Amino acid sequence: MTLADQARVLFPAEPMAQFAFMTQAIAVDLRATGAQTDVHPRALPIVLAPFAAVLARCVWGALGGAVVNEVITLVHQGKQADAQSRVYALVGGCISSVFPPFLKPLAQRVQNELAGAVLWVIVQLGPKR
Repeated sequence: MTLADQARVLFPAEPMAQFAFMTQAIAVDLRATGAQTDVHPRALPIVLAPFAAVLARCVWGALGGAVVNEVITLVHQGKQADAQSRVYALVGGCISSVFPPFLKPLAQRVQNELAGAVLWVIVQLGPKR
């Protein structure tokens, strides 16, 4: 059972709780293994983390089903940069509708990290191959 499946079982109707569960589990796993990766659990300011699932839903809706599958395929083929660049532009547009006005400047400064978090959510919760 994958981490995304576990999150769906524990929190069936709460996508934000699923995202929080998965990010905390990954952070614990990274600290336990001492892994050095390009995705650090502290890369995204904690005040923005609760909005990541809502932001992912906004981006998912803007992408449409066919493009979501294409983005997931790019990630599975090792073309993370291409997938993230497609998500990045949509994250910029969704920031204005998802974040409260006082958090928008911070969200815009970490737009690349938000795009990575959104891409992760899309891959974890999206259709499986």
